[in-house]
Amino acid sequence: SRHAPGTAYIAVDFHQVGGFDPHLYKTTDYGRTWRKIVAGIPEGPLSYTHVLREDPARQGLLYAGTENGVYVSFDDGARWMPLQLNLPHAPVHWIDVQAHFGDLVVGTYGRGIYILDDLSPLRQYTTEVAAGGAHLFAPRQAYRFRTRNRRDLSLGGPTRGENPAYGALINYWLSSAPKSIELTVSDAQGREIRRLRPTRSLGVNRVAWDLRYEPTREVELRTTPP
Repeated sequence: SRHAPGTAYIAVDFHQVGGFDPHLYKTTDYGRTWRKIVAGIPEGPLSYTHVLREDPARQGLLYAGTENGVYVSFDDGARWMPLQLNLPHAPVHWIDVQAHFGDLVVGTYGRGIYILDDLSPLRQYTTEVAAGGAHLFAPRQAYRFRTRNRRDLSLGGPTRGENPAYGALINYWLSSAPKSIELTVSDAQGREIRRLRPTRSLGVNRVAWDLRYEPTREVELRTTPP
């Protein structure tokens, strides 16, 4: 652990000797004693664990990979919750956290590499946020860049990846679905730059702002018949 001296985590895989239950352990005394931390991960033929990772920014935020998915814990392993989203139910053999951008990188067995962009909502999520009506998470830094493509370097077929949404990712929490919602982006002087109409689903929502002002209205040309 980079947060607490003497603390370490380990994932153990017993499936080759007939043990298919999850085995995750934590020590706080440099390995003299270990405590099992698997509450919330169901026992089953595909529940055995491959990897356990600690978030480098938030203490107690953990990620675990099993034979059929990814789990997250906000309380240092006391309770685990699924973090599957649209990830295929494939064996997760490796997890890494990209330190600069705060992305979760998952390596699966046979299905490829997947990236969950921007861990800001998970790092800022608390019980107070969940109990509140709505919450706007502090956004991470956004970068403006220009994409340039070269045909000779473009990949196609099953090896082609997907880029993240361009611009600033704005994340917010909703404990109930409102009839309508609107997000306003303002500059440092409070002048309005852009109005966004994002999703209004329960839980964490995300909208990408492309770092631009409101688009120019399209002018419809009308021709006068001769």
